[in-house]
Amino acid sequence: MHFIASILMDPELGRTVGKKSSENSIIYYNGSYLGNHITALSPASVEDKIHAMCESIILSDMVVVSTKRIDKYLAEALLACSITDKEIVITNDNDISDLISGTSLSGIKAVEPDSLPYIITSSQRMNKGTETRIDIDKAFVVKGIGTVLLGIVKSGTVSVHDKLISSSSGTEVTIRSIQSNDVDIERAEANTRVGIAVKGIEADQVEKGDILSAKRVVPCREIVAKIDTIKINKEEILKGKAYTFVSNFSYTTAYVDSFEDDHISLKLDRPLAVQTGDNIMLARAAMPRIFCYGTILNAK
Repeated sequence: MHFIASILMDPELGRTVGKKSSENSIIYYNGSYLGNHITALSPASVEDKIHAMCESIILSDMVVVSTKRIDKYLAEALLACSITDKEIVITNDNDISDLISGTSLSGIKAVEPDSLPYIITSSQRMNKGTETRIDIDKAFVVKGIGTVLLGIVKSGTVSVHDKLISSSSGTEVTIRSIQSNDVDIERAEANTRVGIAVKGIEADQVEKGDILSAKRVVPCREIVAKIDTIKINKEEILKGKAYTFVSNFSYTTAYVDSFEDDHISLKLDRPLAVQTGDNIMLARAAMPRIFCYGTILNAK
């Protein structure tokens, strides 16, 4: 089975679960444990590029928060985790029971860092659905092979020779080969970190956040979502306010069109490939920056 975990507050902690592979704003670690495969996503920096922390949380089933460093960024990460539907664990580097007392994280498991491979592969994977979808985070050209895309199979399965549609252009793409953990495979299931060689599209036609799917995911600019907010933030969500909007590998500026009860309507600064059911996070400039987690109800 394949498992995806987010590791916050200590990128080096990813080495306990696997070997470092690619890096952009997120550092990826790939490893295996008792026949299971693990992909760990760790933001390269928590001080800037807040979208990377949001992306890693949204794309993972489990979030591991390192307590090695106790500061305002740890508090921010814990608050962000407190409003998600993810399974959360903390490392036992430091006792933070006083910090999380009285919150929804009170009583969460503190684990030995070296036990993470076991902890992650013992976690409950979320239902991913059956429709094939690959979320892309990088595209490049390899001499003698052609266009190669890196991404995560978010739902369904993908096999060599499958034909999928690119969200950005609507172009049909044929899967020529698939690699996972530097091994050629014929088929990849949900939660697999893949490198796929494709034909039918050039690398410069693909950008981070694009989606390959059986039916095209058309980029949209208007979102309606059901959200949960961090009450300690006391953020007054008003029409016209701008926030950083993050969903999967995509982010942009979003403007509030309306907000009532737990439903928010947003207009995006640029079109993004997102679908009904995708999770979102909103971030602001003030600490703690992440204050909202939700699910898309409608995208157009």
